[in-house]
Amino acid sequence: MAMLSQMQLEDLQQDKSGVFAEFLAMEPPAMNGEDILKKWEELYDEQMANVVLKTTVGPSDDTSNPVFPYEKLQAVIRDGGNWKWPRMWQRLDEIERRGTAFREGERLNFAMPNKNTGVTPMRCLVVGGGPVGLRLAIELVMAGHKVTVFEKRRELRKDSGDLSQLGFTNRINRPHMWPFVRNDLAKLNGKDFMSRQVCYPVFTEPETSSIGIDELQCLLLKNALLLGVDFKLGVGYDNARVRTDPKSMMPTWEVECTYDEEAAKKYGREKGKHKETFDCLIGCDGPRSTVRDTQAKYFGNIEKRKFMDCV
Repeated sequence: MAMLSQMQLEDLQQDKSGVFAEFLAMEPPAMNGEDILKKWEELYDEQMANVVLKTTVGPSDDTSNPVFPYEKLQAVIRDGGNWKWPRMWQRLDEIERRGTAFREGERLNFAMPNKNTGVTPMRCLVVGGGPVGLRLAIELVMAGHKVTVFEKRRELRKDSGDLSQLGFTNRINRPHMWPFVRNDLAKLNGKDFMSRQVCYPVFTEPETSSIGIDELQCLLLKNALLLGVDFKLGVGYDNARVRTDPKSMMPTWEVECTYDEEAAKKYGREKGKHKETFDCLIGCDGPRSTVRDTQAKYFGNIEKRKFMDCV
């Protein structure tokens, strides 16, 4: 990567600070998950992805010594002239790292040991970009796994502007929250990633605490992107087969998936059916789970009305 002059760095800082402020301000009903993803592409472009950081074990490298996207953004943006942002960076630092995501000697370990030293990094596929899928993706990436989320639901509109197909964050239900969920969202920058109006019903008294599912998804999506989750919108899971390496006898999942036109263009693929390989397959695609329906041999036949989380 070419070195930047001080003036170029200051220009980059100013530019990215403005885009980052727009990224954080996005929330329903004015904006949805697709708007957040588009803004993320503008924020975390090739130039930002190529930023190299100094770590306790040498320069960062996306293959051998990776750092989280938020750490690269923090190094460039810093406080961005906003008094809240240092607190926001600190909260991201405080999310517990485990396995290979834990780097010995880092200040953000707060002198705590690696709780899961035996974690083997895996290529994990999470099917479904709802609250459960996003929160699980965050947990997996914090253990050093490479996490991809497939979410096929893209918002489509007619020429008149009316919705013809709901997007993955077009949801209006508003559930009551347990105290532990509220506390978890506070740790995930809920008070900084959401406006005061949205925060009020979330972080009030436990008896009245609630959050819109669309608001929850957008909050978790921002965290997932900042922590390096690869969110693939417009890619749908179809089926999967277990393949075993004849030499190592290690099993993998050969996943059959479908790319819509926009996803195919973005990822340089042909529109339609494709096969991709993952070490771990997790279905967070709701009560009518395609993952469960296609993998009953491994996941069992779970009664749909009792199944609301993941397999």
